[in-house]
Amino acid sequence: MDAQLPFSLFWVIFAAVAGITLLGLGRRYRRRLRPRSDTVEIAAGGDVRRGGNVDVAITIRDGAHTGVRLRVGILCLERYDVEESTKNSTRRVTREDFAHEEWREVSASEAQQGLSFVIPVEAPYSYQGSCLSFEWHAEALEIARLRPDAVASATFEVRP
Repeated sequence: MDAQLPFSLFWVIFAAVAGITLLGLGRRYRRRLRPRSDTVEIAAGGDVRRGGNVDVAITIRDGAHTGVRLRVGILCLERYDVEESTKNSTRRVTREDFAHEEWREVSASEAQQGLSFVIPVEAPYSYQGSCLSFEWHAEALEIARLRPDAVASATFEVRP
């Protein structure tokens, strides 16, 4: 009977450690599957012409942002089609790249902030084509240790 008690105690401790580990992993992967920020909102001002300014407003909801760096930027995402050939076939694949990207560090302690970014004159304008597209976004990245970066995003139009 005495030999059986330590064996049962081993399984109880093993089950407790395994349960705690699985709960920790579940939390970690849930955040990876949900990278959108739930504490930062971002808005970008309407239609902008190349060479003009786009106004970006950031709102940080209640919540401690200690240890979190906040970066705000504008970027132009280019999507384009290319043909990939293999030995037996050729297929069309859509790829993505940044045509323009500009980032600034901002304070995570202020609840309301506004920034202004200049759209370069030579930058592409918003366009949705069947083989080529340019899409402009304003984004806020919450950069924190030991977790994926959370992002808040807003789309805006750039005119020629």
